[in-house]
Amino acid sequence: MFDLKMQSNLDGVPVPLPNRVILFADQNGALRARLSDGSVVGRETLTANRTYFVRKDGSDANSGLTNDGHGSFLTIQRAIDEVCKIDPADYQVTVQIAAGNYQGVMLKKHMGAKAPIVNGLIIDDVQMVFISGQIQTTYSAGEWSLSNMQVDGIVCVGVSTVKLGEGICFGPCSNHQMQALYGGMIIATASYSIVGGPQYGSHAYAISGGIIKTSNCVVDLSGSVNFSLGFVRSDFGGGYFEMNSMTFIGSATGKRFDLKRGSVCSVFTANLNYFPGNSPGSVETGAVYG
Repeated sequence: MFDLKMQSNLDGVPVPLPNRVILFADQNGALRARLSDGSVVGRETLTANRTYFVRKDGSDANSGLTNDGHGSFLTIQRAIDEVCKIDPADYQVTVQIAAGNYQGVMLKKHMGAKAPIVNGLIIDDVQMVFISGQIQTTYSAGEWSLSNMQVDGIVCVGVSTVKLGEGICFGPCSNHQMQALYGGMIIATASYSIVGGPQYGSHAYAISGGIIKTSNCVVDLSGSVNFSLGFVRSDFGGGYFEMNSMTFIGSATGKRFDLKRGSVCSVFTANLNYFPGNSPGSVETGAVYG
């Protein structure tokens, strides 16, 4: 540890630093700097995979590094913020969420080569983690991965990608369940379920360069599900949907699709009744379905 206690003024006379800088090696052996008031300067660089824990008995004043009430965070947002403070290098960072109901979060720009994983919990095929409110990205959040949770809605904006892994379930919500806006991309890499529909919205909504890819997924719909604005929708145009070779189990009411000028919905050879719904879809001149 090296303690920088003094500095010189323009006349070369040593004067005390208003806040001393102490150099030290952290638990990973990386050189860090701490001010004399206890605050740490600089970004931690990982030398191993890292998991942050979130529990209902945790506290946002904790480190988030142990899976108990004394070490875990209380909110998912606190864990997300911590992920964005560190440099993961080539290591995987995971936010592990215990059973409970949590508020929606903002996914932000992070460092590192791998997408951080935000993972919930399923026990005996029963969802244990419920997110009330939207999971939304900032305009340049990079890539994130979600798995094993029930969500109200996902909004991906700009230079951002959200990948949906195993165990994702869409519940009742007030707006669209998946929104890809202004270049944002949502990719389902595993099958998922829908147990409720939006009060006023669609399942997949993309505009202005937004991209939604769900090809080869099995989608299990249960309960009374209605998509008042269409299962797939691009009302201002410019949305791109890649939804080939999907299998839908169960049924829904509402319009199947609504595509405006400049939007494209790739379904290969699927017919007009491919998507769930009980009302015909519509394709405006300049849009493509097929």
